Amino acid sequence: MSSIPSIPRAAGAALFTMLLLVPALARADDAMRQGLERLRAEDLRVATIGYRLATGGLPICARTRPQSGLLVHDLGQYEPAFRGDAEALFNLGHGAAIEAVVVGGPADRAGVRAGDRLVAIDGAPVVAVLSAKAKYDAIAAVQKQLRDVFAAGPVDLTLERAGQPLRVIVVGAPACASDVQVVPGTDHNSSADGTNAIMVSALIEEAQTDSELAFLIGHEMAHNILGHPARLQSEGVSFGIFSGIGSNAAKIRATEQDADYFGLYLAAQAGYDTADALNFWKRYTAKHSSFLADQTHLNGGNRVRFLELVAAEIAAQRRAGAPLKPDLARVPGLAAQAREGR
Repeated sequence: MSSIPSIPRAAGAALFTMLLLVPALARADDAMRQGLERLRAEDLRVATIGYRLATGGLPICARTRPQSGLLVHDLGQYEPAFRGDAEALFNLGHGAAIEAVVVGGPADRAGVRAGDRLVAIDGAPVVAVLSAKAKYDAIAAVQKQLRDVFAAGPVDLTLERAGQPLRVIVVGAPACASDVQVVPGTDHNSSADGTNAIMVSALIEEAQTDSELAFLIGHEMAHNILGHPARLQSEGVSFGIFSGIGSNAAKIRATEQDADYFGLYLAAQAGYDTADALNFWKRYTAKHSSFLADQTHLNGGNRVRFLELVAAEIAAQRRAGAPLKPDLARVPGLAAQAREGR
């Protein structure tokens, strides 16, 4: 399901890139607006689930980082031919703007609204970069700046709304250390880069409920929270054509099992229905299978049995009235039971 190498993409970049997959939208203002609004809604849905997982899962996360509930984008990530439409639809000027705000999150409570222009962060101006082609460098730098300042404490945002300046103080919410973003794509190879859970649009579309999607997002967030990208890099693991061979595959498989285990706990801790994760995998594995994927993951039926064992462990803790407490040392034994059909 996942691979660890980074996909260089900034939050909000999916809006333009996915738009290119539907060229007809460029010819019709109404279709353009509907398409962009639909894609923004998808970005917000994923961000909302990610925020709930990150904040709700806090009691079981060793690695933490404050979350703001902000999604930002800028005009520079759009190709020049689309910049006029993007500026009009999203109130984008020559700088960053708020794409969307997670309802109930810190930014929302502070009064930040979608469409606000982001003028400065803690007094440092947000610099506009408009190149001849679409680039995500500038908005990626803004995202990093926001992560850094929220990690240090309350953040002073200078915004512009309806032509008027507005200053708000946003206090980040304690949360697990992983952001989430959407990228366009037709494969199902979502990934984690140590900072972001990077969800491919085609996989998102496979999820029929928010609880199903929460497990998929939680799995990728688990890679970041558990430090898998750095660990595999330090072990010299390859992610090319040899990823599914020998000790390489075994190392990746261990992280995938841990991510399935911890991801289900994360979803449960955040209040999502663990049964939906099982429903997703039963449906998904009936449609998709890959020999190489089976080398780096438990194969379809075994993966379902593994998740059933994890769900039973979670249910037992709840029946006992105990707080959820994942124990990664149990994962190899549970995986062995799953392979043996027990």
